[in-house]
Amino acid sequence: MLGAKILSPSRAFVLTSIVALFVFCGSMGYATTHTINFGGNLGNTYSPSSLNMNVGDTIMWVGSFEFHPLRLFAVPSGADSFGPISSGTSFSYVVRVAGEYAYQCDAHFDQGMTGSMNASPSAVGGAEQANAVRFEQNFPNPVQSVTTMHFTLPSDQIVSLKVYNVLGDEVATVTNGRTQAGEHEVKFDASQLPAGHYFLRLEAHATGASPIVIT
Repeated sequence: MLGAKILSPSRAFVLTSIVALFVFCGSMGYATTHTINFGGNLGNTYSPSSLNMNVGDTIMWVGSFEFHPLRLFAVPSGADSFGPISSGTSFSYVVRVAGEYAYQCDAHFDQGMTGSMNASPSAVGGAEQANAVRFEQNFPNPVQSVTTMHFTLPSDQIVSLKVYNVLGDEVATVTNGRTQAGEHEVKFDASQLPAGHYFLRLEAHATGASPIVIT
């Protein structure tokens, strides 16, 4: 399975900045990616400007941050904020806390360029969620140096988490070995990699079982 060059180009983000940014793509079981477009023909607006989602979903803003620097300025207690994002053409954020979120363009908020999001608790049933291997989108993304990844195991597993380039070549191993059941947070220092698009690949399986692969 490790040699298979099966990537996820639909999750790739295009970088136009020459700043040393690193882009990784991951996925999370039962989660949805919501895209918010801005700028260009839309002018100083976000589309959609209001959004309902579930905890575990990924929000992706797509547009030119050079002209419309993005800031998440209001979040529920315990959630991460960010900003301003002022370079590149896409940015993703994993929602981990239920509640109301608000964001804005720092250059045009006084012209009404703001948006809001309402996150509900995950719609996945308790038993189904408990038996699932979940792999969340890394944050921050794009990455300047260090990025953080979260995954959850329903039982003790043999876990392999590796990084691949767009050609499908393995460039780094984040973790590899037996991992206990529960939630896990791992950090990866990407500062030694060239700027570009990269993909995360998680394999998890009990001893003697076939691996579950999430890319």
